[in-house]
Parts: sequence; structure tokens; C-alpha cells
Amino acid sequence: MGGKKQLVLLGALAALVAALIPTGMAIGSHEGSPVPVGDASVVLLTLGSQDEVTWSGNTQRITSKANKCVSVQFDSSPDLLDVTPIGGDLGLVKDGLGVKSVSDGTGEPCGRIEAEDDEAISVALGSDLDGYLMSAIDVDLELKFNALVHVHFLLDGDEVTEPVPFGPMVGSDDGPDSGDGDNHRFFHRPMDGDNQLFFDEVVFEAVGGAFSLEGGADLADSSEVNAFGMLDTNSKSSQFEIFQTFAGDITCGDDVSIDDDDVPGVLGEVTMHALEFDPDGAEPLDWYTTDCLLKLYNDGVGPNHLLFLPFLEDTSGRYTIRITLEDQPIDSDGDGQITTLVMQYNADGNLSPLEAVEECRAQPVLSGEGYDEFWTQEDVGLLPEDESACYFGVASQPTGVDEDSGETVGTEVWDIYFEDDPAFSFG
Repeated sequence: MGGKKQLVLLGALAALVAALIPTGMAIGSHEGSPVPVGDASVVLLTLGSQDEVTWSGNTQRITSKANKCVSVQFDSSPDLLDVTPIGGDLGLVKDGLGVKSVSDGTGEPCGRIEAEDDEAISVALGSDLDGYLMSAIDVDLELKFNALVHVHFLLDGDEVTEPVPFGPMVGSDDGPDSGDGDNHRFFHRPMDGDNQLFFDEVVFEAVGGAFSLEGGADLADSSEVNAFGMLDTNSKSSQFEIFQTFAGDITCGDDVSIDDDDVPGVLGEVTMHALEFDPDGAEPLDWYTTDCLLKLYNDGVGPNHLLFLPFLEDTSGRYTIRITLEDQPIDSDGDGQITTLVMQYNADGNLSPLEAVEECRAQPVLSGEGYDEFWTQEDVGLLPEDESACYFGVASQPTGVDEDSGETVGTEVWDIYFEDDPAFSFG
């Protein structure tokens, strides 16, 4: 069955992005859609005198050969937008991106997306915008030959809404609106009733005629071109509105299940027991088990990791997590002590250096009488000296024999107590 699965539990974010969330403020659910945090920002695609993608002081350069029909490259650092042609290679002519098919040569067609060649172009968020999702677009499209464009909004490869048609012959609240010949702005914010729909990719498909995805260089004044109001009124570039998002939120007494259908056999069940804060925003801080602030989190499961990343500025949390791993090699010494799995952690949320996780000094109160008293005391008495995590339970149950290795395999369950944001590694 290959090597031992390695699990990683990360509990720190690289940057602070929001102030304290007021008590009782409902910003989302860990069973619903992604939770947006803070204000929107806008990624700009600019083509013309400068070919680049910009966002929050970061610039991703776009380069091409002299004929600008082949070898169009978006720099990989920073990786803000991934632009992918469908039906050929990525072409760039003057200030318009298109798809270069076999019949295009080096002229204008390689800067267009053409219906007769079944062409389309995809714009997705790059790796440096992991943890962000798009919420709206406001783009510069040049339409040719009575073009009809179908715009698809996708999240994890699935369409979040029906394709939106756009073109000179389409009557729509989204346009087209033109103040400069063939140049049009297309604005759309996908909605489900009053709820925003988030997406990580938008695909522009040529259904009739041809079009180019442009960056604003040949547009007239923005107030004349776009009757709907640009996302960034200081720029005529193509614009992609983004929010930082979290998987959900958790508060005291809440449980979060962390699993993935694509990675069967790995499950984490996190419970937040208490939060240290002062409701009036002043010192000293006290521990609470009720009326706690909502704490945002991200999670994720892969073949070798399990992620739980809580975030709330200036607060501390007390958590337990039960991690279940199926189909694990089960080895023990002569006294029955499990020797297969060794647990390590880093108190600062990194994966190096790691040290062994020690056994807790006592058992936590997980329910019933004495629960509030236990979790609101200044020191719960679980952690060994100078530690921020410990395990209070570990068990294994053999379930069979791996056909390839001949090893005994089974299910392992770890019960872990941790405070705030260490990183755990199992291997």
C-alpha cells in the first residue's frame, strides 16, 4: 500500500486580514458557501502600452514574440491570473488576447476568439491568489461580426450559474454598452437571489462571430463606455473583483468535520471549547465557553495532509481534534504499545523543526457536569511544561491485511488537545 500516510494539521495564517468579528455577527456557516472576509479588491488585466496583471502592488508581466501571435507568456511570479486558450495557442495582437489556430497565420485572427474554430479563453486565479475567489467581472471585449459570447462562471470546474450571453444582438441588463466602435464593457455579478455566487474561473466562449479580450487601451473615457460603473473607476483595464474567503466559521461548542470524498479514510473532527477575549475590547482577557466570537477557518484534506487554519486577530482558542485514519499499518511492541505512528509538532505553525508530542497530563472534560468550569479556568492543566499541544487518547483497531505488502492494517484514532496554532505531523 505504499508508505505511511502523513497528516499535517496547520494552525496559523501567514497574514492578518481582518479585525475582530463582533459577537453574534453571522458571517457564514461551515456547512455552506465560502465565507468572504473584508473588503473586495480588484485584479487588473492591462494590455496596450503595457502588458501586465496588477493587484495590490504586485505586477505579473506578460511577454510575447515580436509578431505577438505565439509564445505569449504570463510570468509565474507573481502568479495572479492564469489565462488559457481553448482551441489553439494564446495570441496577442495590439491590445487584444485571442486564440491562434492553425489557419490564423500571423494576422489579426490570432488576436481573436472565433466561433467558427470553436475557440474560447479561460481566466482563472493564479496560485498567489489561493484563498481568494472572484465575485464579479468588468471586462473590455472587442466584438466583431455580430459576435455572440457565452460567459461561463465556474468554481472547482463546475458552473455556478447558467452561461450568460453577451453581444450586439443580445438584450440584457449587462449590456452591451459601447462608446467606442466595436469596444464594449461586460459587467456581471453572479447572484442567487440576494446571495453572491463566488467563482475561481471565467470562460469566454465564442458562439457567433469573433471577439478579443482586451485591456482598455483603446477605450474612450470610462464614464462614456460603461453605464454600469466600473469596479475600479480609476482604470479602464479588464477587471476581476476578488474576496479573501474562508471555508466557514466556528465558535465555542461548535464542531467542524474535515474530510474529502477524493481522499477517503482521513477524517478530522475539530471542536472549539473555549475562546479567550474581552467582550469590551480591553484587558484582562477571560476564557468563555458561550457567547464567543466567531472564528474563521480554512480546511483541506489531501493524500498526505489535513489542514485546519483558525483565524481571529488577538484571540486564543482551546480545541480538541479527533483524527481518524483508515487502512494504516498497525505495528506494536511486545507490550502492545503502538510503534507505527509517531506524532510531532511545531508550536509556531511550521513543519520544521518538529518535536515529539507528549501525552497530556490529564483527561479533558468533554461534556456534562463541570464542563464550563474546566474550560474557563486560567490553566486547564493538560499541557506538559512549555508545550502547546498533547494527546490524551490513541487507539487502533486492525481491520485486515494489505494484499501487496502483507502488513496488518487497521484504523487509528488520535485525540489531541491544542491551543491556537501549532503544526502537527504524523509519520
